[in-house]
Amino acid sequence: MNRAEAECLIAREGLGAGVWFANPDAAANRVVVDEVDGTCRVYVTSERGSAEGIRYFDDESEALEKYVRLLRLQQRLLDRGVI
Repeated sequence: MNRAEAECLIAREGLGAGVWFANPDAAANRVVVDEVDGTCRVYVTSERGSAEGIRYFDDESEALEKYVRLLRLQQRLLDRGVI
C-alpha cells in the first residue's frame, strides 16, 4: 500500500481519528503514523495524549497497512461508544 492508496481508503471508509505524517501534539485517542530518520512509526495515543505501543517499520507499505488496521479498530470502538 502506498500513501495515495491509504489516503483514498481512509477517505472512502471515513476513518478520521488519525494523525497522518505530522506531529500529533499529544492529541488524545489518536492513531498516528509518522516518519523519523527514514523509519516509519505507528502508534496510538492514550486519553492523556502519550504515545503507546510504538511499532517501527522499515517498509512504509507495512506501516500504512498497520495504520489502516488500527484506524478501523478505533472506528469500531468509537462507533460503540467505548472511546
